[in-house]
Amino acid sequence: IAITDTAAVLAPSHAAKNAPLFTMPHQYEACEAILLRNSVGRIAFALQDRVSVVPVHYVYDAGWIYGRTAAAGKLRGILRNRRVAFEVDEHTQLFAWQSVVVRGPLYLLEPGTSASDRRLYAKAVSLIRMLLPSALTDSDPVPFRDQLLLIRVAEVPCRTSAPIAGAHRV
Repeated sequence: IAITDTAAVLAPSHAAKNAPLFTMPHQYEACEAILLRNSVGRIAFALQDRVSVVPVHYVYDAGWIYGRTAAAGKLRGILRNRRVAFEVDEHTQLFAWQSVVVRGPLYLLEPGTSASDRRLYAKAVSLIRMLLPSALTDSDPVPFRDQLLLIRVAEVPCRTSAPIAGAHRV
């Protein structure tokens, strides 16, 4: 699949909507840092009358989430719409956490026949092998996860929670 969408990656909103007492929005760079630091996230999507959440290993690179899953999985059903949310979080305590929710279109990658398709697929394989060098080889410990995917980072809301000493809700 060749990707021709050239829309710019949008910076996150600086307004925190319905934010709890201890939550503040992050800058884009802080959200990117969370995406770069982690390797497991969850894709959320609606298909017919059900909402599903699927965990995936991923690599973030220059405004794109590269991941892999089982080809027989539920993701094929969302190609008509392509809109997904992808969430990554970190936590150290109950009220000490950071969360990034990427919103954007999802693409399933195949080796393809054009040179650009093959280059994109090879890049995705290379990035996934940064997590697991044996990925998509004969020694892959999860060979059934043979479908590569790509999510364009179109929107990046990012939030942090850290309790404020002495703050109380009324």
